[in-house]
Amino acid sequence: MIRLTAVSSALILSASVAGAQQGTESSRVHEVRTGDTLWDLANQYLGNPFRWPEIYSINRPQVLDPDLIFPRETILIPGGGPQTVGVASAPPAAIPERTVFFSGESPQPQQQGMTIRTTQAIQVAAVSTGTFYRAGVLMPDSLFRALGKLVSVISPTVVARNTDPQIQPFDRVNVALREDVRLGDRVQFVRPAHLIEPYGRVFLPSGGGIIRGVEGRTATIEVDQFYDRVAPGDFVVAMPVLPQTMSTGRSAYSPTGLVIGFSDDQPIVSTGDMGFVNLGSSSGVSQGDELVAYIPAAEREWGREPEVVVARLQVVRSDPEVSTIRVIALEQPALQAGMPVRPVARGQ
Repeated sequence: MIRLTAVSSALILSASVAGAQQGTESSRVHEVRTGDTLWDLANQYLGNPFRWPEIYSINRPQVLDPDLIFPRETILIPGGGPQTVGVASAPPAAIPERTVFFSGESPQPQQQGMTIRTTQAIQVAAVSTGTFYRAGVLMPDSLFRALGKLVSVISPTVVARNTDPQIQPFDRVNVALREDVRLGDRVQFVRPAHLIEPYGRVFLPSGGGIIRGVEGRTATIEVDQFYDRVAPGDFVVAMPVLPQTMSTGRSAYSPTGLVIGFSDDQPIVSTGDMGFVNLGSSSGVSQGDELVAYIPAAEREWGREPEVVVARLQVVRSDPEVSTIRVIALEQPALQAGMPVRPVARGQ
């Protein structure tokens, strides 16, 4: 957890602005290990823990919450501090001249009053490891396959307790198995949420762990990742596989789809919220792709009302028919289910 004092708040804010303006030409890469915090990384690489906002600034939107960084995430470290042996340099990402969705040269006007939409070069941020693993999935109940269910926490004590103990990092829990598992397998804890008809139910990850023991139909799991509160009653599923590379050779095209719902059943959608669109890998959409949700152009009694871009979305998980997206920019407070979407940039 980041350690902060009220006295230094103004200094930290000014440091954050300065760090954001420095760029990433001399940035380095740090792979997050268990126990790392931005406070500690700033102390290690920059020589001053109060410079943590500089690291946070250049890692947004991959790091949504500065208190939450996850093992195996890749964090950029800005230049300007002492170097550390063994830390690789990260070259600045090249900005493509065209996105893959741009087909052909710039359109030429065919007639007076024709609408021209240009495609700007966009640098697409990579989907962070933590974002991928805490992304919910939407599927029919009939396709949901649980390896087992968390039934208890291993926490023997002679002290009387009124409530079950809260699960902490590296606690061990008992899971009643429904399927065979192996020692060393990585698993994820999920809990069912609301339905989005006709696509299925939202399943939200709460954490992850590794199987440390199996005895009969009971497995012992060490919990080492948290996206929410892990608790008895959570289901256990196989850990999803994080794609290591984006698919290549995909031709230019522009599929259109719809926003079909959100991970949290709430009336107002904010930046950072997760949701779902009905464009999946079968439509050519992959992890890292960016979409826009928009209000289509419409003919009014006074003339043609132009299209309005409402939000920018990034695909964090792509299943065959449905993709999980994260809201990375909200242009208008009007994002809702049923709104059309289209791709604007490919993931790197």
